Amino acid sequence: MTISSPQRPRSDVVIENFKVGALAKFGLDAATLRAANPRLIYASISGFGQTGPLSSKTSFDMIAQAYTGIMAMTGEEDGPPALVGLGISDTTTGVHAFAAIGFALFLFETRFALRNVRIERHILDHQPD
Repeated sequence: MTISSPQRPRSDVVIENFKVGALAKFGLDAATLRAANPRLIYASISGFGQTGPLSSKTSFDMIAQAYTGIMAMTGEEDGPPALVGLGISDTTTGVHAFAAIGFALFLFETRFALRNVRIERHILDHQPD
């Protein structure tokens, strides 16, 4: 499969982590790829989800930590907000996407006849409220 001329996907899973809609201009969006392979599992990982008022915004771990307030729970007492020591938002989002993909693959191989699986994870899903 090339960006200029997508062919029938030979993959069971596509994982993308681009700004919402970025792959559509190359014909690599979920709907286009699923038309060629109805059993495709298409996982989208984004900052704020595929739909909604913030979906067009890009994000990364530091933004998610600040936006959700987790930075206010770390650091010195009465001090400024501080980042958690690792990319907690990125890591947990990836782990949850991995688990969802694994479960979908399991269901494909069992008695379930899944079609058109779309997994959406965004980093705000994995922050404390």
